[in-house]
Formats: sequence, structure tokens, C-alpha cells
Amino acid sequence: MKKKWIIRADEVPPTSAIHTYILAQTDLSAQIAKFASYKKPPFLEFALKSVDLSRLRMAAEEAVAKYGAYPYKYQSKQGTTDYCLASLTFNPHKSDKISEDPIRSVVETSAFKAPSYYQWNLDGTQEQPEQNSPHLRNSIIDTYAFNEATEVAYFSEIGKITRSLQRPMIRSRLSLLKAYSLDATKFGFFWHCDEPIFLNLRLNVCIAGSPDYAFQVETSGEFPTVMSKSIAEVSPQEGRAYSWDTFLPHRVYCKKLSPVNRLHLVYGVSPWFDYDADEKTWYSNEFYGELHPFDMLTQGHISNLLEVRG
Repeated sequence: MKKKWIIRADEVPPTSAIHTYILAQTDLSAQIAKFASYKKPPFLEFALKSVDLSRLRMAAEEAVAKYGAYPYKYQSKQGTTDYCLASLTFNPHKSDKISEDPIRSVVETSAFKAPSYYQWNLDGTQEQPEQNSPHLRNSIIDTYAFNEATEVAYFSEIGKITRSLQRPMIRSRLSLLKAYSLDATKFGFFWHCDEPIFLNLRLNVCIAGSPDYAFQVETSGEFPTVMSKSIAEVSPQEGRAYSWDTFLPHRVYCKKLSPVNRLHLVYGVSPWFDYDADEKTWYSNEFYGELHPFDMLTQGHISNLLEVRG
């Protein structure tokens, strides 16, 4: 019988994020290794059941108008104002916040020079997530600490999708890529990697856009180059949801200048560890080491609104 792992948030030391502590203190690496030969599709595509796309689009536009959407800000460096976000989750104990506004929670940090694990600049140089202090706990890197929903997460029709989630929602956002973004047409735009999907599985919901917008993922895991033959691409359809291995280098971009604003919901969920908010405890669930996160998606264990397409 597989051991059930229990991790209390208050036992995580200041030098660790919750998810990195889980990785260090459990046999998670061994459980992940069991899926080394799993055949991953470049992209999974889903239709959304019982979601009114026009109402969802209206809700997203009204949420941006009411709560705002903000560019990434890392220390004194601000990202392009063409790409703005509104947090769906926040951490009230965040130690490196710049603003008290929960809506800015996942986009701003006073300690780190780059987001997530790493990203590439427009000139092709790579930025590591360097920090001023050794404290990862309650920083922007502490993905599992972003587990309290903002008002945007339950705003009108957005709330229908949020309530459909079967696993804990962690760092998540509503993203806006503005029309006529020149930066978004450049090959170097926003390549980055996130946590392993066994720790943070992403579900990306296309609310508004056009065929000019696309996702790309460098399936080799190597540095993305213009000449690469291993970059997979999909142009998302409005009203569809997508998932892929976001531990690989990936990005959103625009094939040509688009007159349309792109609006997406980007949910992060913890597939193998559930959360008890009262006890502030993470514990391995019945899928831990047993079911690949992609299979959890297709079998309805992540959201009950997803219908597999393609």
C-alpha cells in the first residue's frame, strides 16, 4: 500500500517553497519516474460543456475593467504593457509583494529578477529567477501558497469554470494580450518554463482571440531557435481549453499584428496533492503515482466541464 504523504504548510522552512519541499521530502521523484515512457501529445484540446462563451467573454472584459490587469513587474523591471494579468489566486502572506492589491499578486515581486523557473528575453538571453534574499517561502516562487481565490476567480461566468475544478487551484490568472502588440510577433517573445506538470498542471481557456494567436512548445526541451524542427504549435479556438507540458519551453505569440485583444484564463492546479485549508495541510491523493495528470484531465478528475477534442 502506497504511503500517504502529509505536508503541513507551517513545517516548510523559509528557504523552500511548498512544492519544492514536497519534492524533497517525499518519493515524488520516484513516482514521476514511473511515467518516463508516457507518450505525451504536444497539446490536449477540450470543449467546455455548459459554458456560455458570450457571457464568459463579457465577464472577462468586465473583470478587467473593474479590477484591472497589470504587466509583470520583477524588482524594478517591468514587462511589456502589451501583456497584462489579473490574479485568480493570491497569497495573503506573500513576503515579496510590491502592492497590497490581491489582483497583482501573481505578477509582481520585489525579490526576483525573472518569473517562474526561467524565461528568455527578446534578444534570446536567458534570465534565471535570481533573488535578493534566500527566502522562497511565501515568495512569488511559492506556487502552492497562492491558494486563496481573488474576486476575479468567481466573477460571473468565470466562476462556473473555477467551481468546476476538482483539484486545488494554485497560482492562476486571467491574461490579456493586447491588440497590435509588436513584441508578441517577435520570436523571442515570452519563452519560459513552469513547474513540472506533476506539481502544477495548467489548463488554458481561450475566451477571445483570433487565428493570428498561437501557442508554441519546444518539445525537445532545448533552447528554442527559429530553425528548430521540434516546435509544436496550435492556434486556440474560442471556447476551447488546452493543456500541454508547461515544464518544456513554451510561449504565446502572434503570427502577425492582430486587431483583436486575446483573453485567456490560465488555471494552475495541483494534480497529486490535495489541500485542507482548515488544517493548512497538503496530502497526497488517490491519483498520486497512479494516474498521469493528462489522464486525470481526460477522465474528468481536474474539471467536470471538459470534453476531449482531437
